[in-house]
Amino acid sequence: MKMTFKNIETDRLFLRKFALEDLEDFVEFQSDPTMYKFQPSGIKKSKEEYLEALNRFISLSSTEPLKAMPFAVEFKENHKVIGKITVSIVDEKSCRLSWAIHKDYRGKGLAFEACQAVVDYLKSCGVEKFNINIWSGNDASLNLAAKLGFKLVSVEKDARQKDGVVFDSLNFSL
Repeated sequence: MKMTFKNIETDRLFLRKFALEDLEDFVEFQSDPTMYKFQPSGIKKSKEEYLEALNRFISLSSTEPLKAMPFAVEFKENHKVIGKITVSIVDEKSCRLSWAIHKDYRGKGLAFEACQAVVDYLKSCGVEKFNINIWSGNDASLNLAAKLGFKLVSVEKDARQKDGVVFDSLNFSL
């Protein structure tokens, strides 16, 4: 089955394409400094930079052939976009996942709910291998990876440095 972008609904979430109307929520969750502790890029400096990033997500989900699927994670209760799940397509049978959730919505199982729904959908499309890369010290993502069933396959020691801290790159597969 061919991978196509599909909206996904869970008990508490809508997983859908990003839209320009998401800009305010996008800026809010993307501008949180805790979001960038384990990411190589830094906080954007202007609303225009966030708009540019949002437009990239919008265009990625409508490009053929599909190379990535950035899902907006919308909380049903208040219709707020609280994060993103990004699927980078390696080939028809494998992809790489990443995620980010607004700090006020962490610790509630929402990232697990969203990631599990995306993995289930992609499996139904014939995807057999999922990869993720997590920096050492990112305990929340390490716990989520374990809960999703990912297994550590390799470690790249001292792979990244940010703000004077050296991190290992931990590669997982499902």
